[in-house]
Amino acid sequence: MHLPFCKRRCYYCDFPIQVVGGKAPDAALDGMREYVAHLGREVRCLDVEATSPLETLYFGGGTPSLIPPELLEELLQALERQFGLATGAEVTLEADPGTFDAARLRQYLDLGVTRFSMGVQAFQDEVLERCGRAHTAYDALKAIEAVHAVGPPSWTLDLMGGLPGQTPEQWRASLEAALDAGAPHLSV
Repeated sequence: MHLPFCKRRCYYCDFPIQVVGGKAPDAALDGMREYVAHLGREVRCLDVEATSPLETLYFGGGTPSLIPPELLEELLQALERQFGLATGAEVTLEADPGTFDAARLRQYLDLGVTRFSMGVQAFQDEVLERCGRAHTAYDALKAIEAVHAVGPPSWTLDLMGGLPGQTPEQWRASLEAALDAGAPHLSV
């Protein structure tokens, strides 16, 4: 499921998104509520006969970790009512550094999220700035700490190679930092 809200648009992104970073929190929340309500209606209107409950569910974006847990809960309930959700289903939520803390991750886990996909992309501020990311290297390290504090069943760390101006040394350092983070899965 596409959750299109982002703090800002990364320069490489061509996904349909809604930038909420410059809006007042209430204005952004109103748009999120409206989107989730529309998405819930769309799910209810799907005329698909489920032969078995959903075994995997992926919330991508955008930046799904900007969605308040209560709105994610609405989506999960709509999907479960329409299709069912298998016991032990993998429910993944993309989460960008700087958009969550350990308490928010725990709320997502309590709702049934079983896997976080963390879009770090690089561990150098200058590389992150050149590609338009909203977070810093410090935010990435704090996000990794939060994931370790919560201990989700699974998580993945995402890196991007070949970013504008990224040197081989920076790429190597990002790979080493990603390995040091201890993620069970690394996407490049």
